[in-house]
Amino acid sequence: MEELIKIEQKGNIKIVTLNRPKALNSISSQLARDFHKVLGEIKFDMETRCLIITGEGRSFCAGADLKERQTYTPEERGRKIQEMNELVTTLFEKIETLEIPTIAAVNGFALGGGMELAISCDMRIAGEQSIFGFPEIDYGSYPGAGGPTMLPRRIPMGKAKLLLFTGRRISAREAEKYDLVEEVVPQDQVLAKALELAEEIAQHAPLALRELKKAITYGLNTTPDLSRKISIWLRRAIDVSEDYQEGLRARNEKRKPVFKGM
Repeated sequence: MEELIKIEQKGNIKIVTLNRPKALNSISSQLARDFHKVLGEIKFDMETRCLIITGEGRSFCAGADLKERQTYTPEERGRKIQEMNELVTTLFEKIETLEIPTIAAVNGFALGGGMELAISCDMRIAGEQSIFGFPEIDYGSYPGAGGPTMLPRRIPMGKAKLLLFTGRRISAREAEKYDLVEEVVPQDQVLAKALELAEEIAQHAPLALRELKKAITYGLNTTPDLSRKISIWLRRAIDVSEDYQEGLRARNEKRKPVFKGM
């Protein structure tokens, strides 16, 4: 049986690829469960310093597997859809709160749950042919795995509401104007550009990266005063770390530091 999630390690960078190209990498219940397992393993992987998420073929992720939902009986439909929403919501929460930086390499459609997956990541690199949107409102629903709360935290409120209320699809260039993506590149260079960014990030001290991401994440979810205190508290572990001392030595010796995550 073909793997629904492919994993590749390139040095300190891990690439996770959704592997349902014939279904435009839509999220089935099995894919969601497999993805949860992969993230659980990454959480305790101290060698990986940056994660890239992408899709196989011409789609990043087209959202929920609607064909799977058509197999539900009327009696089980409501329960199973709710269970799936909870499964995918917790999946995206895991990505959003993962301690290492994450990059979405958007190589095509990022619709519905695929859009939620993309905005769960810290940064987004998009191919010039990519399409973004939340089409759920077109068929009488709305994003069920965090989109209505995540999107207004990524882009201006008015732009977020426009996309959510209209179901409008936008191009990669439009998404860049919305500050939804960090960079738009030729379609065949998406993964290469994401890897280039990941390598730039991964050269830094892993402990500092992890604590920095925590400081940013906590800071967005609390008051300014408390967020400053949290940031200072998290810095304490960095200030006594071996990597910090190595960084200072390397600076004085005019050489590249060798960080070990300690």
